[in-house]
Amino acid sequence: FFNDTATTEIYTLSLHDALPTSPLGTLYETEGAAAEKAASVALAAAYPPTLVADTTPNGLASGRHAASGTGARGGSPAGGGDEPALRVIIMTMDRVRPLQRLLASLVAARYGGDRVDVDIWIDRPAGPGGSLDGAVVAASRAWAWPHGVKTVHERPVHGGLFAQWLTTWNVSEATHEAALILEDDLEVSPHYWAWLKGARAAYGGRPDVGGYTTQRATLRPRTNKAAGATGPLVVPPSHPVFLFKLVGSWGFSPSRDHWLRFLSWFAAAEADPHFRPYVKNVVMTDWYKRQEGHGTMWTMWYVRWCEDNDVYTVYANLPGQKTLASNWRESGLHYTTKAPSVDFPVLAADEPADFVWPAEPVKLGWDGLAVGPTPL
Repeated sequence: FFNDTATTEIYTLSLHDALPTSPLGTLYETEGAAAEKAASVALAAAYPPTLVADTTPNGLASGRHAASGTGARGGSPAGGGDEPALRVIIMTMDRVRPLQRLLASLVAARYGGDRVDVDIWIDRPAGPGGSLDGAVVAASRAWAWPHGVKTVHERPVHGGLFAQWLTTWNVSEATHEAALILEDDLEVSPHYWAWLKGARAAYGGRPDVGGYTTQRATLRPRTNKAAGATGPLVVPPSHPVFLFKLVGSWGFSPSRDHWLRFLSWFAAAEADPHFRPYVKNVVMTDWYKRQEGHGTMWTMWYVRWCEDNDVYTVYANLPGQKTLASNWRESGLHYTTKAPSVDFPVLAADEPADFVWPAEPVKLGWDGLAVGPTPL
């Protein structure tokens, strides 16, 4: 039976070996646009856009089930008693110090006896001869994880952010585990799982909830000068939780069923050479147009999907400008800096974590104004 103090380590050198039964494993794993398009079409056929009840929040594994071998994909069984309560998915490539900071914060977090598995996905640079970063590989393998199964995935070819985000959770309609996807320049609060578990239990049955985030929201995607909605987003402290049309990618925990629907939609939309995931009058569209063709902004596709399907993300509104996951804004695809700086401090271990779950949290549109019956 599972032992909370033991760590099971699994290493996968071939992504195709690691994902033998899932078409997700082939998406973007073969170089070339034609292969990518073919994989997208196959993915759309495999996951038709049908919505079933999200069983994840009310069916979380207790963490006391047997952990038998590698499961369906080297640590990610397809459902049932071998699943953890939470699967943390870490995306990394060549930033060993930020990765170590994130790993340390995960160990220090509180899990209440729940089994939590960790998958570390190590990408490599694009182009011929792109090799894995030796320091990142060594740190990932040496890291001791006391709360569940640790799996290190070493990509055989360059995947990029799209593959890292869209192919690393081997999810199906039989999946019951929760998942949290983290980039390596984040640092989590010791209370992150308590909040996430509570939020999923409170709002997992809502058809308009596409996921949950550990990010603190500040961006107002669309201004509304007539209504005074300009500048950074500020949510009054009277709303400890809110639903926002904008996805928070600094620690995103997708709803199983919405994520399956999004993957299916993305595959079909991305395979259409005439389709562009623009959303009118939101600032992310301008950002996307500036980098279009480079394939580094998967969030634009999710933004468009949320717009078309009226889907929201659940956010915490912690006092004192605290957050459940800090972003250190390390140099990478989206930042270039000599001195990384944190956006907001995490809620510390000795700070109160008396989370409240309103029955009807306020919903915010692109302009940050309330949508629906609950006023801001």
